[in-house]
Amino acid sequence: DPEFAFQYGPLLIEGEYTVGNFTGAKAFQNSATILGNNGNVLMYGGYISTMYFLTGEHRSYNRQSGVFGRTVPKHNLNFGQCTYGAWQAGVRYDWLNLDANGVQGGKNQDITLGVNWFLNPNMRFSVNYVTSYINNGVGTAGTVATNGALVGSGSIVLHRAIVRSEALVGAAALVPNDMEVPSRAMALGVPAKLRLNAVDPELMIRIGARQYVENGARYREGLRRIDVD
Repeated sequence: DPEFAFQYGPLLIEGEYTVGNFTGAKAFQNSATILGNNGNVLMYGGYISTMYFLTGEHRSYNRQSGVFGRTVPKHNLNFGQCTYGAWQAGVRYDWLNLDANGVQGGKNQDITLGVNWFLNPNMRFSVNYVTSYINNGVGTAGTVATNGALVGSGSIVLHRAIVRSEALVGAAALVPNDMEVPSRAMALGVPAKLRLNAVDPELMIRIGARQYVENGARYREGLRRIDVD
C-alpha cells in the first residue's frame, strides 16, 4: 500500500492507496455447490488530504522511524499574553470501491473539511464536517437469517443468501449471492469463506444475546424523563 507525504513550510499534503486482491474467489449456492469461479477480486481505496497551518507552524518528521512528530505551536494559548496557539485548516478526500467480479459491496466517497486548534503541544481541539456519497447497488432479495443466527456489525449479506440457526457471520464480512451458511459455521472475510463446525452457540451467540437484552432492560429502567419548559 503506497503512501506519500509532502511538506513545505506550513503546507502538508498526504495520501495513501490501498489494494486488496483476493484470488480464487467463488460464488456458492450452498456450502457444497459452487455456482462459478469469480477469479481475482480486486478492491481498492485511498485518501488524499491537504492541511495548512494558518499560524505558520510545521510538523517535525523523523526520517529513521518515518513518522511525524506532534505539533508544537509557536506560541501556546495564553490569553494574558494574547497568544492563541496554532490553527490548522484542511480538506480530505476518501474513496473505497468494493465492487469487483460479481461482488457488489458498493462504493463510498467522503469529503472532509476540518479545523484543528492546538492550544499547546499536548492539547488539541478538532472540528470536522464530513459529506458522504454512497453508491450501493446491493440488493438483499430473498435473503434469510433464521432465528438463533448472529450477523455481525458492518457485514453484508447478499441476494438469496441463507444464514442458518446457530450460524455466525463475522463483523464486516461479505456473504455472496446464494451462499448458505450452515448451522454452527462461521462466514468470515470478503468474500466470505466458511469455517464449518467452528461455532459454540452457547458461548459465541446465546450468552452475548442474553447480555444484550439484559443491558437494554437495565438501561431502559434507568431512564428518567427530563421536561424542558
